[in-house]
Amino acid sequence: MRSELDLDAVAAQVDRAVRAVAREAHQRVVVGQVGVGSHRGQLVVVEREHRRCGRHAAAGAHALVPIDEHLQRRSIHDRKGTCVPRAVVTGAGRGLGAAIARRLAADGFDVVRLDRTPGAAGDDVTACDVSDRSQVDAVASRVGEIDLLVNNAGIWRFAALEDVEPTDFAEVLAVNLGGTFHCTQAFGRGMLDAGRGCIVNVVSIAAAAANPSVGAYGASKAGVLALTRQTALEWGPRGVRANAVGPGLVPTPGTAQVYDDPRVRTVRAGAVPMRRLGTDDDVAGVVSFLASPDAAYVNGQVLYVDGGLSQALMTLLPRPADVPGPHEP
Repeated sequence: MRSELDLDAVAAQVDRAVRAVAREAHQRVVVGQVGVGSHRGQLVVVEREHRRCGRHAAAGAHALVPIDEHLQRRSIHDRKGTCVPRAVVTGAGRGLGAAIARRLAADGFDVVRLDRTPGAAGDDVTACDVSDRSQVDAVASRVGEIDLLVNNAGIWRFAALEDVEPTDFAEVLAVNLGGTFHCTQAFGRGMLDAGRGCIVNVVSIAAAAANPSVGAYGASKAGVLALTRQTALEWGPRGVRANAVGPGLVPTPGTAQVYDDPRVRTVRAGAVPMRRLGTDDDVAGVVSFLASPDAAYVNGQVLYVDGGLSQALMTLLPRPADVPGPHEP
């Protein structure tokens, strides 16, 4: 870990510091030709810019002067000295979140994995209940500035709408929608300060299509989709993109209650135009794309990773034998 400076945020202080150094050291310093970096909490004034990662300069220092701590931010560097982007993934203790974290790590991100119940997930998972704003704020303060936020944490409760307990409905919204809001705001402020960042929210095909007996889940994911678009609208002009990924029929540890039945797996796979169920890696690959430079102009969108299921409504309807298309057996 090393400190790094946002050059735009300290421009005024740099100007004053450079002129002060020039006066005290009787050196001729041209403000427009200097670079700024940091070393052990000190502002480094250099004669020529030597940028690393486009953010700082440290070579050829003439003088060191103090800099306000609140203007410093944290950045990860690898052993070669190059910048390593940092990502936070919520609900990363298992299943889809763990797969996303693995893919991002393979892509070169330093990944901070959050989960409400890390337990057996390993020592590298940080405990955080995203529905608790105080916990989210505490983790965001420790982690510091990030480049990518993946809001994946989600829960559901099975019950017919007339039987849903109000406490269950409130809990699902608090985690799925409230947690996304808390993390977006807490981690997003650093992105706004830096003028760059990417947010990927994991929604579901249930955000657009009603799903029997999980009404609170569908309502929460529809809310997350709306929040995604709102974030894209308000933060896009400030350099922060927000998009959503909508998984379709993807077996995970959390959906074992559904997919442990072989008949259910077969019937569901047959309903998908691609005739198979999705995998964690299918979804993680799309998250990887949205976080990459290839998606630099993608903002406010939802990409459904469902094998075409969301387009298959008309295949459920019978047709006369003399009309091409699916028919009743």
